[in-house]
Amino acid sequence: MWHRFLFLVLGTLGSLCLSVLALPAEAQAVRASVMIAQGSSPPPFQPETPSTDLSAVRAVHQQINDRYDQQTAAAAAAAEQRQQQRQQQFDEVVQNHAAQAEVDAKQASIPTRTPFQPESPPVAQAVPPPFQPESPPVAQASPPFQPEALVNPSLPEAPIEPPVSPPLPSVIASSPQDPIPSAPKSSAAPKSSTKATVKKLSLGTLSFACASKNGTPTTIAKLNNREIGVILWASTLFANQGFDPQTRCNLVSQRFEEYRKANQLSYLTTGTINRLPVVCVTSQADGACGDGIASHAGLLFTLKPNSDGGEILEQLSNVLTSDASTPTEPLNQ
Repeated sequence: MWHRFLFLVLGTLGSLCLSVLALPAEAQAVRASVMIAQGSSPPPFQPETPSTDLSAVRAVHQQINDRYDQQTAAAAAAAEQRQQQRQQQFDEVVQNHAAQAEVDAKQASIPTRTPFQPESPPVAQAVPPPFQPESPPVAQASPPFQPEALVNPSLPEAPIEPPVSPPLPSVIASSPQDPIPSAPKSSAAPKSSTKATVKKLSLGTLSFACASKNGTPTTIAKLNNREIGVILWASTLFANQGFDPQTRCNLVSQRFEEYRKANQLSYLTTGTINRLPVVCVTSQADGACGDGIASHAGLLFTLKPNSDGGEILEQLSNVLTSDASTPTEPLNQ
């Protein structure tokens, strides 16, 4: 900004100098024009020598310096005034912040009062139920049959007790030579022949395990590098009693393997336990279910109610004795 002001001062000074120098020439031109108008010849032109008095120039210079000093002083005063205003604004902001911080500190130091909470009315105690005399004891029903419950092999097996027959009339008791009639059976019990069929097997080096075939638990028999599907456990008939297909597969496969290691898997037969048909092992060709077998009472696995044990035993025998050339479909239980 001061550069512009300096150029303006120099331009003004030059104009003044030119004006001072041009005044004598203008005066002579005026005299010449007057003399020509009067008919007299003007004197020859003699330019005036510039005056050696520099007082006028000095006066102009002094005016310019005075003006510059005034403008510089005014600009400095305006800048100082603006700085004072900014400092005043900053001091006001600092004071406002300090006052607000002091107010916040006072509010934080005041303890807050919890709202009043009236006491809840006392809860009425539960009235004890009226006295009820004990009802006469009811005969407990026998627990549900667990078809594939694993028996601890270290403990002796309990023999399978025959069903208790109802007391006979005195007239029958007086003649012991007559045959005692058996207890009536429900229509849901499977019909069985007088003597169950016994299948003799020669399994060789078969071993048994539980595996998954297409997502279904399956008891398999392993022979060298070949696997034979023996039983597919797809039914959920006994799931409510804790024996889902996977559990039955594990237990029955373990029984097959235990009987095989004990050389007790040579004779298979069928029988009835707790009014349900079963497939079991026996120790001789004409033996009954579990004869001569201590582990698990000879039980292999339980069949569905109303199943034909002889037909299932035939299918199981065909599966266990099949070879690679004539594969047989596994049982579906």
